[in-house]
Amino acid sequence: MPSSNKDWLVRTKSGHILGPYTQRELYQELQRQQFQAQDEISQAGKAWISANALLNHDFDEVTRTSAQQSTGTLKLDQHWDESLTPSPTPTPSLTPVETYREVRPLASREPVKPNWNSSSEGVVNRNAIPHPKITQRRAPILTAVFLAVVLGLIIQMSLRRVDTTPAAVITKLSSNSEAPFVRDVYDLIARNETEKALEQLNRHHQTNPKELEYLIPYAALLILENQNYDQARLHLDKVLTSSVGNALKAKAHLWYGYSLLATSEDDLGESHFLEALQLNPNDPAARFNLGRTYIKQQKYAHALDYLQLAEVEVPDLWLIHIYKGRAKVALGRFDEARTSFRLAIESSPDRWLSYVYYGLFLLNSRDPIEARLTMRTMLTRDPLFEVYSPAPWGFFQEEVDYREYLSNFLKVMTQHRNDEQELGKTFISFLMNGNGPVETVRLQTLAEKGSLMAKVLSLEALLKTEPKSEDLRRALVRLGGSLVEFGPYAYVVRAEAKIRLGLFVEAQQDLQSALLSEPKSAAARLLQAKLFKIQNRKSDADREIQTLLSYHPNYIPAIKMAHDF
Repeated sequence: MPSSNKDWLVRTKSGHILGPYTQRELYQELQRQQFQAQDEISQAGKAWISANALLNHDFDEVTRTSAQQSTGTLKLDQHWDESLTPSPTPTPSLTPVETYREVRPLASREPVKPNWNSSSEGVVNRNAIPHPKITQRRAPILTAVFLAVVLGLIIQMSLRRVDTTPAAVITKLSSNSEAPFVRDVYDLIARNETEKALEQLNRHHQTNPKELEYLIPYAALLILENQNYDQARLHLDKVLTSSVGNALKAKAHLWYGYSLLATSEDDLGESHFLEALQLNPNDPAARFNLGRTYIKQQKYAHALDYLQLAEVEVPDLWLIHIYKGRAKVALGRFDEARTSFRLAIESSPDRWLSYVYYGLFLLNSRDPIEARLTMRTMLTRDPLFEVYSPAPWGFFQEEVDYREYLSNFLKVMTQHRNDEQELGKTFISFLMNGNGPVETVRLQTLAEKGSLMAKVLSLEALLKTEPKSEDLRRALVRLGGSLVEFGPYAYVVRAEAKIRLGLFVEAQQDLQSALLSEPKSAAARLLQAKLFKIQNRKSDADREIQTLLSYHPNYIPAIKMAHDF
């Protein structure tokens, strides 16, 4: 008998995760031609296999050769309620579990939101790739053959390579939308093409469609992009008062509660989050947002309970650890709070926001030296990672606000005035002012007689402008050889400069050093893929992007690049 366990997932070409499905549901989806040939399938975190391999497999032939077998298968909310550092104020914006926000110029206010929420340039035509028909006469053998083929392919692929996709990340990114239009909308959101997604949703809405699933992303975008809460709630009310499934109603309650929490109305969304959990008890986004609500209501013990429940489903989500740290500080559990803030950094080591929170916590804990070291470490990490890698859809969307980063950086460093304080202030101001030309010149001056950090940050700033070749060469000479003292990201910065100068072999050496030190580095893997693409090594570039997405499923540049393949 087919297993009833929902442990099958599908990863689309754009990195969008669908599921979970039972074995029978997945077979039915294959039979209805819901997947593209480039999509991949996995069971319970095992190796990914090509959907094309299943779609084109001769099931009759397998039955003849296989024995039958049974199946077994973020501007954060508010300022700290405790005097523990103002946290970024909430700014609704968007980005989903399979979705990411449009990156706008750094000039105004960073693109994406190290948002606590979270897929392609045009609408994907899911009929563009023909799928072989699965005839009725083959239906009786579906259970044994399907399992035999899948297990066989999984074993073969497992022998070839060790799967690098963390199961925890996959499960947290699940979405089981079956409507092609809705999937295309989520793909657009994932690539930050939110305006285009809204345009398509507006046109679709005007046709008075009978299905209601599209109203969920429509309402979410109205909340996050337009702050049009009234219209969004009308759409969500329509879902809640219609005869739809529990899954859809749970999503409607989640976003309705989200809108109330964002506007500090009524019970801050508490009743809606509870309703969502009644319909979908394991939803980590509803658990997390209920935790946010209780923190805002100063019910910190309740908040911690729900945040810990959310952590069960998504243990690697830095956002949950930050909020757990906040709740524990309010409860006076400072040692545990320290652990939570550290876990936030370990879960996402390139995310500046986690360093800001930890640094402020240390400052308020009368540990100024460690606080300054934390801020120094922050400067050695990729400053655009959180811009490109927003939080999962439905958690908490926010924009990156470098003004607050600068304010908190100075708050920690103010009692220790030195070159690093001036360097950090200048570099964060450079980001805050949209790659400001004044800061660029100042950084080059600091680099002339400065430390390795000054030289790396000045080169990084230079690369974000339109540098002349001679300026890049001068910066590389000034930078010197070993970059170990700075850390792995320095090798990525230098590799990019060398690629700009056509020094591909030397750039490859730097990228190898970066990836050897930090295999999950999104910036290093993205630049590696770009280098492979320049060298016309398409399959290598594609493999690098898929590896990147296995570590960082919401990473916008990788999603866009995967779509181009």
